[in-house]
Amino acid sequence: MNWLNITKIKTAISVTLALLACFNVEIAWANSQALNDSSPSTILIKVEKSTADTSEKWVVTYTLTTPAKTLAFVRNPDTSRTTRWFAQDNDIEIVFDNVKHQELVRSKSGKPLSTVSFLLTPTYKHLGKDYAPFSPFSDGGNAFHSGRLFACANACTEEDNKWHLTLNVPSDEHIVLNGKVIKSSVSWTDNNDGRVVYVGKQQPIITDDVVALIDPGLPEKH
Repeated sequence: MNWLNITKIKTAISVTLALLACFNVEIAWANSQALNDSSPSTILIKVEKSTADTSEKWVVTYTLTTPAKTLAFVRNPDTSRTTRWFAQDNDIEIVFDNVKHQELVRSKSGKPLSTVSFLLTPTYKHLGKDYAPFSPFSDGGNAFHSGRLFACANACTEEDNKWHLTLNVPSDEHIVLNGKVIKSSVSWTDNNDGRVVYVGKQQPIITDDVVALIDPGLPEKH
């Protein structure tokens, strides 16, 4: 990928984050906060970021309130989860169903699923007609698209449009979500296409109308 394409990608992410901002922005620094919380979904999604030395580790955990045979993902632009998501249990795998054109989580031994965890690859990946799962910033921060995580028990229907997510990050980093800056942890109910969530140390540009993040590694305009 050439520099021009990288610049366009990062600029698009900055614009997307800006569009997520709310009027009369409130800055919330709290250990835990719920945004737009409503009735819980049948699948609880927890994302945890941890750091060791210079490397970062992202793990997503799905907890099903009712065990299911499989876990079906809502968005399936390709088969990249099968190579970029690493199950933390040797009995769990992600396969691509050629008939349904869908990636599925299942147990190799056929056991019902109740809790499954995956180590994610937090690098940029182009997805045709879809949002990139991760968009790293040059200063070490990262933005991910929550819709990539949406999943349903066994199969998704038109009625499946709410997912309860929790995000935990290192104590020296913060989260930018829905035009708010939050420390350490946040929970929210997501829907539709999902949203872009930033995690890192960069302080956003805050005005009365917008909260924006611009990658400091972008070339200056002359």
